[in-house]
Amino acid sequence: MDGPFGFTSLPMIIFFGSICSLLYYYGIIQWILIRLAILLQYTMGTTAGESLNSMASVFLGPTEAAILCQSALRTMTESEVFTMMTAGFSNVMSAPALITVSKLMTPEIQHSKQKDMKTFRFPQCTETSALESISNGAIQTVRIIFSIIANLIVYVAFVTFIDTSIHWLGECVGWDISFDKLMSWAFYPVAYILGVTENHDQTMKLAQLIGLKTVLNEFIAYQKMQDMLLNGELEGRTQMIAIFACCGYSNFSQIGQELGIFIGLCPKRTKSFVSMAVRTLIAGAISCFMTACVAGAIVSDATGCLPAKNIENCLNV
Repeated sequence: MDGPFGFTSLPMIIFFGSICSLLYYYGIIQWILIRLAILLQYTMGTTAGESLNSMASVFLGPTEAAILCQSALRTMTESEVFTMMTAGFSNVMSAPALITVSKLMTPEIQHSKQKDMKTFRFPQCTETSALESISNGAIQTVRIIFSIIANLIVYVAFVTFIDTSIHWLGECVGWDISFDKLMSWAFYPVAYILGVTENHDQTMKLAQLIGLKTVLNEFIAYQKMQDMLLNGELEGRTQMIAIFACCGYSNFSQIGQELGIFIGLCPKRTKSFVSMAVRTLIAGAISCFMTACVAGAIVSDATGCLPAKNIENCLNV
C-alpha cells in the first residue's frame, strides 16, 4: 500500500463517515432516504423495504442499511431478502441495475408486507450534540479503515504467494504462467461481452482486473489498475469500463461479511441467507457489469487519466 492511497484515500472514508453521522443526527439522511426510496418504489415497482435498503446501502453501507430494515427482515419475502443481500454487493451507480437483476433471478411470487414506507422507523440517534455525532462517526469509521488495511496486507501477501507458487510450478513443466494470466483467461468472456475494444490485449487486461476484483477485492484491482496506468498498459476506454466494472463489493470475501450481518440480525432465516449468498454475489457482479456496459455505450471516446494527475475532461461524452 503506497503513500497516496494510505494517507489520502483512506482518510476520506473517515471524513465521509463523520459527515454521514452528522447528517443522521440532524435527520437529513433519514429525510433523503425516505424520499429516494419512495421515488425508487414508484419508478421500479419495488416494495418499501427493499427500496429503503437499496438507498441506504448507497449512503450508509450494507451493514447500516440492513440494520435499518432489521424489524422488517423477519417478515420479508424471499425476493425482498435477495434484493437486500444483493445491495450489499453493489454500489451507488448500480442501484437500479441491482434491483432489475435481483427480480429477474428471484421474482416476487409471495405477498409482501412491506409495501408502506410509513411502517419503517429509523433507530433513534444516541448522540446528544453535533460534535459528539462527528466524533462517533469518525471512531466508527476507523474500524472500517483498519479492516481495509488488514485485508489489503493479507490479500497482497496472498496474491504474491499464489503468483510465486504458480510461476514456480509453471517453470517446472516449462509453462509461462502466473496468477494474473489465470485471472485473464478465466474472466476473458466477461471482459469481451463488456465490449471494451477489439484489441485482444486490452480485453485481457480488463479481464485480469475483473478477476482480481471478484476473487480478492476491489482495492487490489484498483491498485493493479494504477500500476497498469503508470506503465501505459491501458487505453482510455479500457480504463473507463474497468472503473465501472470494478466499482462494487461483489467478491468472495464479502460473502462472509454479508452472512455475518444478516444472520446476526435474523438468525431464524439462516438457511435462506446461506442458500442465497453465492447467487446474490453473482447478481451484484452482473449489476456492476451492466453499469459498465451503459458507460461504454454512452462514452464513445475516453481519454485515460493517470493517477495523481488533475486532468479535466477525462471522458469525452
